[in-house]
Amino acid sequence: MLKKTLLFVLVVLLLLVCVLFVKTYTTESKQLRTSGERKTFSIRYDALQHLQSAIRIPTVSYDGHINTDTAGFLAVHRLFDSVYPLTTQRLEKTVINSFSLIYRWKGKSSAAKPSILYAHLDVVPIETVNKSEWTHAPFSGDTAEGMVWGRGTLDDKGSAIAMLESTEALLKKGFTPENDIYLVFGHDEEIGGNLGAGEVAKFFLSKGIKTRFNLDEGGMCTSKMVPFVDKPVMLIGTAEKGYMTLNISVKIKGGHSSKPEKETSTGVLVDALQKINAHPFPAQLSPVLADFVDYVGPEMKMPARLLFTNRWLFAPIIIKAYQNVGGEGNAVTRTTSSITILEAGVKDNLIPGEAKAKVNFRILTGQTCVGVLKEIKDVVNDERVVIEVAENSFDPSPITSTSTFGFKTTQAVCGEVFPDVLVSPFLMIGGTDSKHFEKVSESLIRCMPVRMSKEQLRTIHGVNERIGIHDFMEMIAFYEQMMKHL
Repeated sequence: MLKKTLLFVLVVLLLLVCVLFVKTYTTESKQLRTSGERKTFSIRYDALQHLQSAIRIPTVSYDGHINTDTAGFLAVHRLFDSVYPLTTQRLEKTVINSFSLIYRWKGKSSAAKPSILYAHLDVVPIETVNKSEWTHAPFSGDTAEGMVWGRGTLDDKGSAIAMLESTEALLKKGFTPENDIYLVFGHDEEIGGNLGAGEVAKFFLSKGIKTRFNLDEGGMCTSKMVPFVDKPVMLIGTAEKGYMTLNISVKIKGGHSSKPEKETSTGVLVDALQKINAHPFPAQLSPVLADFVDYVGPEMKMPARLLFTNRWLFAPIIIKAYQNVGGEGNAVTRTTSSITILEAGVKDNLIPGEAKAKVNFRILTGQTCVGVLKEIKDVVNDERVVIEVAENSFDPSPITSTSTFGFKTTQAVCGEVFPDVLVSPFLMIGGTDSKHFEKVSESLIRCMPVRMSKEQLRTIHGVNERIGIHDFMEMIAFYEQMMKHL
């Protein structure tokens, strides 16, 4: 009997191994066929100068102080009018809320719905403590080491200038798109986009304009950032996580620090925060991460290829592997929480009567703000702790299918401009202005078509932000080709 059992187990294992290897080697690649060789594009020096000019104009969005750099936004508008005369003359321009721009490029036909190419003009402030660490001044627009340096080169003026360069070049060639294209430039994305993209979306809805495609910033062309994959990978964001900040406060009468009561506001608050930290949300293979696995799995080396092409069996191992990668890998598998602000006390010998904190949550697809709030309240389970939702919370975005016009078109253009690069859907762990267009567009794609190293990625919102000159030329070529497809 034992021999028969062992034999049965052995047969089952052999069959399982056969199934795994058959699946591994018969899973078809989801990549388009290309030459596999990187293209080279001539440097457009006038385009470089235009990017430099835009970078030199500070257009900073500050929390709580909308449009502090008002003059900067108006200066950028004048720059566009000056260096893109055909775009200014031939496209219908609408200004929204004084600083956001819509350019309508009327197509030959209205048979298909129009499309939106989107970028934002505002940038984050420069931290005083880090200003001396910039190799080139943050708003210098200097060119050095094959790069253009300055705040906004990557996030997101580079995209805006590339779109306008493409438009102007095509207009010079006498090109007219098949269907309407809207170039949209928001002005407050860095503080939520409510007055910029939010109002633009309301404008579209008020006019009854629905689009089939909205292309915004997001994923980029990564190099050596996807484990077990040798080629660069262009990440196309098909969804983004939700966002919620909880204001957590405790009020308990304070007093002199020489005679503390058994419990204080700070002590109770710290205990609540410890409970939250000790309660990570469960990790899971979300639908978007599953799409990513399906696109990169067949391109991986063994044994990773075996695992990724058989996620039906190895999903727990894949999830664990992502968690081990670090912060970003962990973030794509679960709802995360971060204690971002602590506030209590005014004097070292005075026990504060109130202690406050802000905890920021990035919510995974499939969960909601309401559900996360309930779970956190259950975890803290203390009536003395007041937990309230701050402004600007929103649930995870809908998922754009890889079968949509938006994804397929983006993949096709990537194949034409970046033939040496793989393409994959992925989950945006940060937020974009795409959230404002959920009722406007059939498919929301978040992709910044630029090559970026891991070190460059860290410069976004950080120090020494810069874009490669040749990479910027590729970006212009991408938008030009995209406009031809649209």
